[in-house]
Order: sequence, then structure tokens, then C-alpha cells
Amino acid sequence: MVKMNGVDLRQFQFDFDLTWSALILHPDGTVFARYGSRTVEGAMVSNSAAGLTATMRRVLEAYRGYPANRGRFQFKRGSPPRFERPEDFPYLANRRRARRVNRGNCIHCHNVHEAFHDFEIDRKGRPERIYKYPHPENIGLRIAKDSGIEVSAVLADSPASRARLKPGDVLQAVNGQAILSIADLQFALHHLGEKEELVLEVRRDDQRLMLNPESFQRVGGVDQRCPVGLAAHDDGDGRILRFGHWKLCPRRKSGGL
Repeated sequence: MVKMNGVDLRQFQFDFDLTWSALILHPDGTVFARYGSRTVEGAMVSNSAAGLTATMRRVLEAYRGYPANRGRFQFKRGSPPRFERPEDFPYLANRRRARRVNRGNCIHCHNVHEAFHDFEIDRKGRPERIYKYPHPENIGLRIAKDSGIEVSAVLADSPASRARLKPGDVLQAVNGQAILSIADLQFALHHLGEKEELVLEVRRDDQRLMLNPESFQRVGGVDQRCPVGLAAHDDGDGRILRFGHWKLCPRRKSGGL
């Protein structure tokens, strides 16, 4: 899909500021998995052919267990968005009237990202509502990209370290929803409620553990490109771009984050 004109945002929710992204669906619309991530190190450094293959194999396993395992996927579409289609955004309404999609009225994914961002900024909404998709480092996890669910490192003095996660742990679910990739984890973090607890289900050797990172709650937003340690700063217009445990990148003059 190379354009977003007319796309149903109730079904297709993902990080709209990626270079490449995939959603893997059941014919009934259930989202089994998302794939595709991005960091400050580069647009594709968290992605790999091996990682995509591993995710797709997990999807096939989940498909074989469906619909008995439906509960593990029932919330992976996300909550209904305010606008059902990109053209419904005030900033993209001028592209609704065109009879044919051409170079002048084509809606790109990043246009949707910027429309979400600008809508929340202009209405002085809560920053965490803007599509951010927090990087796993914001809870202290580094995930092996060729696996997508195996913990490669745990950052010191982080929610993950306080919850006693260890390298080699394999993520299974967040708050009961299956995690099949890094993008799935980011999606779960993005949709975490303002005061909702985070419960991680992990496999360690032959054990399944339920871990609750101590004192971690969704209290703010973050640009998924910004790992832990980025200093908070002003964007030049008086907006302090830091909220709670997570930190925001500055908003560039060109729009978006």
C-alpha cells in the first residue's frame, strides 16, 4: 500500500512515520501482528529479513490455534480513532474532493502521522494521544531484532530491571495480548492507559512468568525514535517536550516529530 487515501483507520492502526511497515491479519479483521520499527540510529536498524520471518512463523502458529486463542488478539486493532479515514482530518480535507488520486492529492503515511500530531497540538490535547509508539528502551528493554521478542539486554535502574527481567527472556504477551514482534510491543505501550499497569508475560527457560515493572505507568508520550537518556528541551515555541517518565523529541518546523 503506497497511499493512504480512503484507508479505514479503524482497521489499519500503526506507526504512520515508518519507512516500511506490515500488518498481518486474519480474514475476519483480527490483527495477528505488526512488523516494522524505527530508532534514532536509522530507519531500518530494528528490522531484518530474519526478524520478519520469525514474526510470520509465529503468526502461522497463532493462526493454527485460532479462534480458540482469540482473546490473545482481541485488542490488537486498537481503540477506535477519532477520525475513521485520513480525509476526515481537518488538515487533509482538501484531498477528499478529488475524483482521482494523483501526485497532488495523494496522502502518504507521514501525512497521517502529522495530521494526528497537529490535531492534538492545536486542540491542546494530551501528548500521549499523539501516535508515538514508544521504543522498548523506554521501559529498559533491548530486543534482538532477528527474534523480535527475545530480550538482548536490560538497562540498569529501569522499570524492566526492577521487574527482574533478564537477557534471554522471551516476551509472550503484554496485558494479555500476544506479542509477536518489536512493533507489537510498541503498539501495546502506545495504547497503555494513562494509569494502567503494565504486566509482561515472559518465557524463561521452561517457565512462564508474569512480571509487573514496579511503578511504571503510562503517564506521558514519547517519540519512538528517542531512547532513554535524551534530555528534555524546548522546541523554540515555548513547548517543553517532556512528559512523565518518557521524553519527546522536538517538533520540527516542517511538521510531525
